[in-house]
Amino acid sequence: MTKFEEEVLSIPAGDSYQFIYRYGVHAFPVYNHNKDGQKTRKRSYRSSRFVTFRETGGLMTKLYTLQDTVILNPRKPLELRKIDPKYRARISNYINDRATNWRFSYDEEYQFFLLEFAYSVTKKLPRNLQGHTYLTFDYFGLKEEKLPKPIEGSDRGSNKSQQSKQGGGFGDPEINLEVEQAAIAYVKKWYVDRGWKVLSLENENRGYDLQCSLGRKEENVEVKGIKGKQRSFIITKNEVEQAKSNPDFVICIVTSAFSKRPKLYRLPGSKFIEKFNLEPLSYKASPNTQRDKANRFLIDYLKYKLIRLTKSGRS
Repeated sequence: MTKFEEEVLSIPAGDSYQFIYRYGVHAFPVYNHNKDGQKTRKRSYRSSRFVTFRETGGLMTKLYTLQDTVILNPRKPLELRKIDPKYRARISNYINDRATNWRFSYDEEYQFFLLEFAYSVTKKLPRNLQGHTYLTFDYFGLKEEKLPKPIEGSDRGSNKSQQSKQGGGFGDPEINLEVEQAAIAYVKKWYVDRGWKVLSLENENRGYDLQCSLGRKEENVEVKGIKGKQRSFIITKNEVEQAKSNPDFVICIVTSAFSKRPKLYRLPGSKFIEKFNLEPLSYKASPNTQRDKANRFLIDYLKYKLIRLTKSGRS
């Protein structure tokens, strides 16, 4: 394989692919480790045009380009202060999500890849392939002179009319994250400029992002950022429950969040429930164990009755 053909670096991600796709971030220890957990040599990759990640089973679905790299210990939050502010919230959210729902195996420095989505693909490597490998465009069915255009949403400068029609939470996850960060910064400034004290709680899963206080008055503020002007957005079950039950809940909707003049709509929870339609976009499915128990009881009862009838018929 020539240097020119080493176009795509493929890295095994296992179950951690969910965090890569969600935040556009991949982190790995700076050093390799032996079976006893001791450091051996530094981990390194050859320079490649794109990087992809293998899910459990070897499936690859996305090609990324590398925006930047950062080295820090994810178990030492204070190190985030040295990170470029434009990446700080993104890396912080990735660290908190991965530490809560998966793991960081070592208390040491990790290298963070800051990724930008490029192309959608569908290709699978053998399940037993270990470690990283290098692949050509041909492997993905791509040709240098006929590379597909980025899909909608991967380029901030393209498809503006479509994105302006979409509400918050729809479209490209990386852009959604940046819109949310811009909206939160705008709302924080709005409160601080009016004398409020603001505490950030975005990573605590309380059903709101900010705790704002002015004297004895308190507002639990959920922020929804929208790139365009249409006030439609994704809202979680926890946030809706806060709107219904928490008298201090306020929702702040920021439209045109990337523009020079964002527009802020502030609504208490009761007004939000009154003025907005809530449409379910997905459901959680799980077995109906109570119904299964009732069915088993009915079957056992009918068997019992049948046996009794059979015995009485014989006698």
